[in-house]
Amino acid sequence: MKPVEVIRQLQKASEGLRYVSETDYPFTVLHWQDQVLADLSLQSLLRLTGHAPDLPVTMETLETFFAIAAQPQDWHDEEGQEVVRRYQALLRVLQVFLQDVRVYRVGRVTIEVYILGQIANDIAGLATRIVET
Repeated sequence: MKPVEVIRQLQKASEGLRYVSETDYPFTVLHWQDQVLADLSLQSLLRLTGHAPDLPVTMETLETFFAIAAQPQDWHDEEGQEVVRRYQALLRVLQVFLQDVRVYRVGRVTIEVYILGQIANDIAGLATRIVET
């Protein structure tokens, strides 16, 4: 699939979703042309995203990041169940269309999250913000 089509899939799957933490932030789609994820150092990530070079960066798996959001619970009402289905669909889009998906967490307390993968010669994915106090 061409990068532009993958970007459309990411936009469609993430539209209207907000990652729930102490505050709820939407997802934005990222697309960096002519970039290789395997060559992306933490310093390069900070530079590409406009962050200070001394901010802490941690990584986690895609499944860990979406573990709560994509997991149905007995107490979910119909609306909650629909949100879970949408997160499951988003997770599938990321797994199917992106290669070597990585989740980077940048910062402390207010954390910028970058979910990045390789498509052809480009890096694409999603960004959001979470707050953890």
